[in-house]
Amino acid sequence: MSTLVRTAPAGSADGAGTRSAESIRRHARLQRMGTWSAVVMVALFFAGLAIAHFIPPPSPSRTAEQVTTNYTEHGLRIRVGIFIMMAGATLLAPFSGVIALQVHRIEGRSSLLAYVQIMCGSCLVIVFLLPSIVWQ
Repeated sequence: MSTLVRTAPAGSADGAGTRSAESIRRHARLQRMGTWSAVVMVALFFAGLAIAHFIPPPSPSRTAEQVTTNYTEHGLRIRVGIFIMMAGATLLAPFSGVIALQVHRIEGRSSLLAYVQIMCGSCLVIVFLLPSIVWQ
C-alpha cells in the first residue's frame, strides 16, 4: 500500500511534486549510503596504503638498490594495496553526488553550484585514481 506524501507544491523550485512515502524513504536511504561511502573511501584508501607499505613512507636515506629490491620483491603486495586504494577512490563519486544533490535542493532550479560540484567531484575521483594507475 503506497500513500502519497506532498513534499512540495507542484512547480516549486525543487520540482518534487508528490511522491510516495516509499520513494522518499528509498531516496533518503540512498543519500545516507552516499554519505557513508566517504567513510568507507577513507578506510579503504588508508588500508591500501598500509598494505602497500607506503605508510610510513620509505626512508629517504635508502639507496637506489634497496628501493629497487623492495619494489621487485614486494610487487604483488604493492599492486594489491594500490588496487584497494583505487576501489576506495571510486567511492568519492556517490559522496560528491550527495553533496551536489543537497546544493541543488538548497539553491533550487537554477543551481549553478550543484553543477560545479558535479564537475569538481568527477575531477576529484580522477585525481585519486590517476596516481594509483601510474603506480600500477
